[in-house]
Amino acid sequence: MRRAAVAAALLLVSASCGGNQDAAGTDETVATTAATTTTEASDPSDETTTTTSGDDGGEDGELPLPPELDSFPEQSIGTVVWRVSDRQEQEGTRHVFRAVLASEFVTEDVTAALDELDPTPAESDSSITISRDGQTLMVITNRFGCDDVSCLAVLPSDLSDADVVDATQDGSPITIDGPSAVADGGELVVVPLGTGPHELDLFTIARDGDGWGEPQLITAESEEEYNDAPRFTPAGGAVLFDCGSTPYSQGDTGICEVSLDGGPVEVLVPAPAEDRSAKTGAYEADASLVFESAAEDYDEVLWRMDTATGEIVRVEPAFANDNSPCVLPSGWIASLWLRRPGNDEGYHELRLLAPGNEGYVIINPGIDVEDVSVGCGA
Repeated sequence: MRRAAVAAALLLVSASCGGNQDAAGTDETVATTAATTTTEASDPSDETTTTTSGDDGGEDGELPLPPELDSFPEQSIGTVVWRVSDRQEQEGTRHVFRAVLASEFVTEDVTAALDELDPTPAESDSSITISRDGQTLMVITNRFGCDDVSCLAVLPSDLSDADVVDATQDGSPITIDGPSAVADGGELVVVPLGTGPHELDLFTIARDGDGWGEPQLITAESEEEYNDAPRFTPAGGAVLFDCGSTPYSQGDTGICEVSLDGGPVEVLVPAPAEDRSAKTGAYEADASLVFESAAEDYDEVLWRMDTATGEIVRVEPAFANDNSPCVLPSGWIASLWLRRPGNDEGYHELRLLAPGNEGYVIINPGIDVEDVSVGCGA
């Protein structure tokens, strides 16, 4: 696998170097970056019927886009969660949202629902994630008695209760250092902490009776200083994560995988170059790996790697300035797209791409979603 991963990274670099080529070329062509502005838009309501953008299509670069679909299939294709960006916060409080995607659906303001559980004003619901089976949510918040410390709160899908992950390490409360992951059943979480042998490491925390156990280090054997942004693999026995020498998945970041028991860390996609990252990996049903790669002079784009051969192709060559992917169990891919025709403000709009690139749907056009905050579940 390591040889295949290296070959894949070399292919990615060679493809990226053609960023200003004619976009009518191969799948590996990368388009030029679009200019964006910071024009504000109104916040989504507490619970409003979701609309699609209503555009008739267009072109991103010189390639025709897949058709924009009027709606999702009648049966649910899965659930997505996200946080509205700092550009569109309500009174300084970051709002997190959820939508179960079907032909008729609404966006649910999870922050408003948490207000019902804990009316104490929260300065920040800074992150939200969802288990693969869609039955458990987890937020990073300062609610539920956490005060000035950001806590992890695990919630059932009906949001009827909140269980704070009150783990301690060496007698002190843990401090969460970034997006975390929750397993099906809500009995296990994976979190990044700055208390390991590297600048940032991943730890598992398992439920222990009525509370939570001590964090267990799983990235001790990583060769990188920053190990974060974990996501459970489909089988649930390991996590994908961003691994590199630079914080916040920037610079020379790659994609790694490690067992929940720790041990060897496998580098699936090494950093393509010093100023270029590969990150936010997610497996598809056939074990292909979808991820984003970006560099200063090129758009962020989505790639698909065959994990058996290391071969990499663009997920959809027509989409540029596209990032933060996650894969729904149905095969739809959620990501943040900045280049929809009519999106002149350059918002990170939440887009769902159908299997086989047969079409796409924009959720709540005109709403800017926080980069890397998208989560997918059943």
